[in-house]
Amino acid sequence: MKVLFVFPNLDCGGYKPYGLTMLINIARQAGHEVRLFDTSFYDTQGLSENKRYKGLTEAGDELLDLKPVNLSEYNIVKNKKNVLLELRKALQDFQPQLVGFSVLSVEWLLVKKLLREVKSFNKGIYTVVGGVHAYADPEGVIQDENMDILCVGEGELVILDLLEKIEKGKEYTNSHGFWIKKDGKIYKNIIGQVVWNLDKLPYGDYDLYDDRLIYRVYNGGVYRSSDYVLNRGCPSKCSYCLYEKMASYNRDNAKMRKYSIERSIKELIYLKERYHLNFNRFQDASFLAVSEKYFLDYAKAYKSEAGDPFVVDAAPETLTINKIKALAEMGCVSISIGMEVGDEKRRRELCNKPVKNDTIIKAFDLANSCGLRTVSFLLIGFPHETRKDYWDIIRMVRRAKVKSPCIGFVYPFKGSRLRELAVRDGLFDEDAEEKGMGYSRNYPAIYNPNISIEEYRGLIRTFYLYAKFPEKFWPDIKKAESLDEQGNLIFEKYAKIYREEQLYNRYYE
Repeated sequence: MKVLFVFPNLDCGGYKPYGLTMLINIARQAGHEVRLFDTSFYDTQGLSENKRYKGLTEAGDELLDLKPVNLSEYNIVKNKKNVLLELRKALQDFQPQLVGFSVLSVEWLLVKKLLREVKSFNKGIYTVVGGVHAYADPEGVIQDENMDILCVGEGELVILDLLEKIEKGKEYTNSHGFWIKKDGKIYKNIIGQVVWNLDKLPYGDYDLYDDRLIYRVYNGGVYRSSDYVLNRGCPSKCSYCLYEKMASYNRDNAKMRKYSIERSIKELIYLKERYHLNFNRFQDASFLAVSEKYFLDYAKAYKSEAGDPFVVDAAPETLTINKIKALAEMGCVSISIGMEVGDEKRRRELCNKPVKNDTIIKAFDLANSCGLRTVSFLLIGFPHETRKDYWDIIRMVRRAKVKSPCIGFVYPFKGSRLRELAVRDGLFDEDAEEKGMGYSRNYPAIYNPNISIEEYRGLIRTFYLYAKFPEKFWPDIKKAESLDEQGNLIFEKYAKIYREEQLYNRYYE
């Protein structure tokens, strides 16, 4: 059976979605003829209808978060070709029987237009949508007139059964893991399945991806990097995240499932040799949320057999001195630790994350003491926020001695508890995405009577200056909050010092 998978990527930064990679390789191993249509290097700005969206590298450079990197020699740029026309060419050349999309919420408007193009080309092609947005808004997605099949859950266990039924002309409306729309009726089967034995999954090779997606920018350098996960699941239920929504379909989504040590190391070596990699990006929601014994054994095996530098994300309560020492010894170069906001009460009530400031301080102390580059995951733009909350974050970052703080505006994605709160209080337009007002890292999405949009934009552009420069400079930096000629001149003065002094991972002396 001919299957065309679509990666509706808005950003050309090096990233290969792990779930989609698994589905591609499962289908290939089963003998299906598979191709990939990737939008990463097409200019999709007009089609996504998100007027505020900026790629990670562009937004990070604008906010002084990322060291500038010259990517011209890697040709990591978007071209101006018509995406819909290119998709039609791919459909004409391949003649697929089924087209599958793995979708994030920020990509949904683009996917709707790609779905329409598929059905315009041939109404007989089956269209399947899965991914995070399928969890977020299954009722909304299945109602799209060009949608046939919706996957809510991890697709690896159910994809082959669906493909076999369609290929052999069997009845497929009873396929577990899917909502299926046929002849005007929606068949809602059991959904929310999870993969327990990760070792049974195929290796996540990147054969069908554009080679440029293997390049990853990190800390001023460019590497050939994997996108890998050691474990799946997340026990946290953060208000802005969709893990809680996923767990509502199947509580096992919250449980941690991990690869065996031997399997993981072998796969990383395979990827390294096949694609000439020299870096690993672990995409685990909480890399250290495993037993200490398992992790120490893994660290020993990784150091002796894999060895490439890598970066991870971790929840502060999962850090221990033994884990951090092992992390550093095995080659970790950077750890991103969730802080979100600076006040414990707001972290608990707004983020649904009951983590104390002392726990976070201890986590950064441990990571800093072992020489790791420490990154803090920070969010502003919550409902009813004040300037005091902004300063709580800055003082917390300085107290924790975070080497490379990372801040952005929180977004109330569909399906999240935060969206329910923001809509309930009249602070967010339920139709914002359709109006081109979707997610942007450097633009507020939630209305705040306490802080105007212009004030927010001034606060986020001066954040790194406040965080890194001594307090005696703050009165002058405050002038840079104003988005006028004088404010711009002052901002550029300090931004120039920031870049020249290379303050990306340290503080101004």
